[in-house]
Amino acid sequence: MGKKGKAFRIMTHVQKPIILREGHNSLIDLATLRTAHHIWKERDIYVLQLGELFEVIHPHILYAPEFAILKEKFIEERCRRQEEVLRGNWVYYPWSGVLLHTVSEEEHFTLITNRNRDIITKEEQAQLRNFRVGIVGLSVGSNIASALAYGGIASTMRLAEFDSLETTNLNRIRARIDQVGVSKAAVVAQQLYEANPYMQIECFTEGLTKESISRFMRGDPKPQLIFEIMDSFEMKIHLRILAKKERIPVIMVTNLGDRLLMDIERYDLNPDTEFFNGRAGSIPADLLKNPDITIHDKHRYAVLLAGGEKNVPERVLASVRTIGTRLVGRPQLGSTVTVSGGIGAYFTRKIALHEELSGGSWLVDFDEVFNVESKFSISKPSPMDSEKRLVAFIDSEITLHTVDVLGHRLRYAKYGSGTPIILLHGGTFGWGAWYANIKELGIHHTVYALDLPGAGNSSSLDYKTMDFQNDFVNVVTAFLRALECECSVVGHSFGAWIAVHVARKIPVRSMVLVDPVGFSTHATFSDLMIAQYSIAKIISKTALRTNNNDIGLEGLLRSAFRNRETVLPDAFLKYFNDTMKRHHNLLFISRLVAQRKKLFFNDDKIVFSCPTRILWGVHDPITPIAHSQDSLKKIYNARIELFPQSGHVPQIEQSEEFNNSVIEFLNKC
Repeated sequence: MGKKGKAFRIMTHVQKPIILREGHNSLIDLATLRTAHHIWKERDIYVLQLGELFEVIHPHILYAPEFAILKEKFIEERCRRQEEVLRGNWVYYPWSGVLLHTVSEEEHFTLITNRNRDIITKEEQAQLRNFRVGIVGLSVGSNIASALAYGGIASTMRLAEFDSLETTNLNRIRARIDQVGVSKAAVVAQQLYEANPYMQIECFTEGLTKESISRFMRGDPKPQLIFEIMDSFEMKIHLRILAKKERIPVIMVTNLGDRLLMDIERYDLNPDTEFFNGRAGSIPADLLKNPDITIHDKHRYAVLLAGGEKNVPERVLASVRTIGTRLVGRPQLGSTVTVSGGIGAYFTRKIALHEELSGGSWLVDFDEVFNVESKFSISKPSPMDSEKRLVAFIDSEITLHTVDVLGHRLRYAKYGSGTPIILLHGGTFGWGAWYANIKELGIHHTVYALDLPGAGNSSSLDYKTMDFQNDFVNVVTAFLRALECECSVVGHSFGAWIAVHVARKIPVRSMVLVDPVGFSTHATFSDLMIAQYSIAKIISKTALRTNNNDIGLEGLLRSAFRNRETVLPDAFLKYFNDTMKRHHNLLFISRLVAQRKKLFFNDDKIVFSCPTRILWGVHDPITPIAHSQDSLKKIYNARIELFPQSGHVPQIEQSEEFNNSVIEFLNKC
């Protein structure tokens, strides 16, 4: 319900349709109606509806060869003219001048509720039809009234609203522009009658007042449910006092931007239910003692009744604070108001059919419901969703880019400023493998963290036929050349192998190799099993699809750590899981193991073309340093630094020490 003090109101009287009924009125009555009233438009839908009715009554012969003949015969018999007898009903709408020839009330109800069956049974629909509802406040309540009427629910309604329609109401009230200035109650009643002319609607165009509230709540027939969506805090209290005495449940709807608060107060089940489900505190008593409250108090009470600022979006709070300065009224979104209509109809069904529905409060946050991680989501999350969340976790200043390089779509993250460094992950982790390093490294350098082909959000690869040189070394080399500057490269695991080969093709400023691949051909029995591509494929589609941490994706990740209980942020775990589901890491590893001899640095003397540091986790279970000793002895110009508390991923396991070591080394180069 809106503001008081309108300068004018075009119409407050609520007209009802005039109905001439088959079996009660005659053709003479129809002729009299045509003479006595302005008929601006006449619509005859009787024959069309009879055709629908025949289909609804006889669904079992819908596809029978004789169906069309039987349908035509049914219509002919129903339309056969008899002297002075009406066939079907005639409905006249005085506000529009439309005269409508239609089916009887019972047939109309059969047709408008047919598509509810058997979600709602015939017996349940009859109960719902006879249920009585009162709605106070029609800016929001109009959508609830409409949802009920179109659902064949509550053919008897009471509507209370003192306000007339304004143009600014049209963002949430279904009405015509020419109805501006008309009583909202009249506008809504007309819509309901136009959907179902047989409804019994009583309108309180003065709204709910101390003088009218008793008649609204107690008048015959007494409503069995009240929807309360009005602004007057004093009348909210008086309504609940009477609802408690009459044992009538009350549903309050509060629209909060893209959130919807639904309160159900079951005074019918428990008369001792606290007002506003206990959120009001001393407000009811204070208001009854002193109903003349300030605008500031109204806004404060509104926030309290919504459950406090935690339930109210910041934009809504900010808008409330500017009412009277920048805004003339509390903003409401039509989309949220429309949703409230559907939920209101659902609650009405539950109460009318005596189904389980306890009193309480429900906050429906659209952003929470329609989140890919919501329990309501049944879709497969996109890796890009978790990628954005990881960016927000690290630093929102990270920018994401996609480029085409040698036929591959390459994704990369960019952050920081200074001399550029390229981060090359291992396996199919994606650039997120560097989540613990990017921010620190970005203080001193411009960081380019790549998703290698077949990883993260870069284009996929056929792991069975991938070529290490063409699909990786050449692609990274081309990416570096496009930067047109000399970069440092930090590579982890297979990324370290790529870094070495890139440095042999183009000038590189410096290089850091982390637990690198290529310095050993050792393989365990398990490795040799995984090297069988068919076995790796089966495992990747079965065991690695489970949620079991021991054999699932997270278990695979943690198996590379010295401490499997290492705390990992949820944003990274979600990113990792989504990435692994898109790119089969085990299939990639299968190819690495199978081709390990081709990846081996079989040089008699290993000399790097740029300053190089090798960082290695002492407890690395993937590329154990113990198996690489012979190769490491061949290295002439690189320092090896060990991380005693790390496995295969020291950039995560000992991130602080790792970052310090890399920054110290790169600053010297």
